[in-house]
Amino acid sequence: MAASLRLRTPVSIREPVTIGRVVIAQDHRGAGLGHRLMAAALEHLTERWPGRDAYLSAQAHLQNYYAGHGFVAVTDTYLEDNIPHIGMYRHGG
Repeated sequence: MAASLRLRTPVSIREPVTIGRVVIAQDHRGAGLGHRLMAAALEHLTERWPGRDAYLSAQAHLQNYYAGHGFVAVTDTYLEDNIPHIGMYRHGG
């Protein structure tokens, strides 16, 4: 497997879709696969849940990467699995 991510179905209409566990295999990094995967995920999100917002917990050093896909930081940095993370939100519609 070269890359993977999870889209978690929101429980209620008010909750955003959560994007989790974005993983790119080490030997596939740097070729734009992550950007293509994120674009496909956001397209699927828009088709399946039109107008729905999205949330993800990003490794802090990837904040600019996700900002390039329309996400903005909504939390301070926190530790998750002993790695600095930041909560990021993307408005749908």
